[in-house]
Amino acid sequence: MLYNIILTMEGDKIISLLNTEGYFLFKNVIPKTEIEFAKKNIKGTKIKYGNLLKFIDTNMLPVVNKKLDWKLINTKYRISNNNNSSDATGLHRDIQLHKEKHIPIFTCLSYLDEEIMELIPGSHSKPVIEAHNLLKYYNKRIRLRIKPGDILLFNASMIHRGIFYKNNNPNRRLIQLFDCIPKELFRRIQPRILHLPCLDKCSSSFSGLIKYISKMEFLISIVIFINYLNVARGYGTNYNFVSKEYLGLSTEANQDRLEPKYNKDIWEDSNLYITRGDLVNNPKDKISYYFFYSQLLNSILFTIYIIVFIVIVIYLLKLSFSS
Repeated sequence: MLYNIILTMEGDKIISLLNTEGYFLFKNVIPKTEIEFAKKNIKGTKIKYGNLLKFIDTNMLPVVNKKLDWKLINTKYRISNNNNSSDATGLHRDIQLHKEKHIPIFTCLSYLDEEIMELIPGSHSKPVIEAHNLLKYYNKRIRLRIKPGDILLFNASMIHRGIFYKNNNPNRRLIQLFDCIPKELFRRIQPRILHLPCLDKCSSSFSGLIKYISKMEFLISIVIFINYLNVARGYGTNYNFVSKEYLGLSTEANQDRLEPKYNKDIWEDSNLYITRGDLVNNPKDKISYYFFYSQLLNSILFTIYIIVFIVIVIYLLKLSFSS
């Protein structure tokens, strides 16, 4: 398969794990002095992008590329500080693939504060999980404790989430590099990834609600499971004929974009997507169309499946008891 050449390099255990499990945690690979430097450039929800871009380009992908002998190119990133729960608290995929199962496109992240992340190993190879396997994959969830200085690399199609209700620390500083693609495949893959910014559809009210309930373990657990059913079934890409023109959809949830000034002395807003180069963006007038087909329709159809299944089970039980 064209897009599998990076993931089948023989003799490399890390690449083998990336292929089968979908993730690898590089432990203690960023010097403490660099971590402290990055922390000084995040104050509350304000960022000095001019300094942090230097941190990114020196301590993140260069480290991964050296370890794996790769040349990953980063196409967009986001820096947050305990304010990304509106889209990261639920199980989700950073990119929803349509058909391909092993496209080498990754998310690379570094926490500047010790945190916990939940992953579903192997879910990256299942863009659409079969209905009868939904609970099987849900029960495969694992939690990783990530410390400052660690780098987590995972397939962008892997289902994952951040844990917020166990954190009483005011700081949860996180640098995320999205859509990292091997240089030799960049021109083949990047133009066929459709990016979905929320544009004028961003809702601060919705973000505030999710941030509020993300701190409540019982309530957010219910929300997470219901949302997982939608995510695991592929966000409805099977019903969206327009999305079939692309290898995958790169969602940006409910956060806007920013064009940083990259001035080392200027503080700017955090938790906003920043692009690095030209991306194929969803047209503004079709954004509602994509959201409808990628989530609402899928949820409605899957709810109908569940109702029909329950009705059949009740009917069969009734027959068995009456006989």
